[in-house]
Amino acid sequence: MASKGDKLTTREEQTCQDYITTGNKTEAIRRNYKTENYSENALNVQATKFFKKPKIVLRIDEIRKKMEDESILNAQQLQQFWTKTILDNGEEMKDRLKSSELLGKCIGAFEKDNKQKATKIENKVNWSLIE
Repeated sequence: MASKGDKLTTREEQTCQDYITTGNKTEAIRRNYKTENYSENALNVQATKFFKKPKIVLRIDEIRKKMEDESILNAQQLQQFWTKTILDNGEEMKDRLKSSELLGKCIGAFEKDNKQKATKIENKVNWSLIE
């Protein structure tokens, strides 16, 4: 359970979000704290200190992980995409064939002794390339 000291303030959270958006620690600090009296050097030092705090490092890692998870297709989504492409008569034949090849490779259809093949494919897709 997180202690009270581990919880980020609204300003700290926004600073983390701004850092992810801009990629610039100093700019993230500048956007969320009063920095007009700081020299550029002093501001850089404060930004470095801020982003070394364990709870800040942890939060940045969490945000990045979430972004990675949301941006990468899983195997099922890829298979659905390839299947839709195969079945779409509006797609070019070369794209439909490539999708069928990739889908076949993904499910192990071309391998003689493939562990993926051991898994039963319950829903077989019946389709025709004749337009």
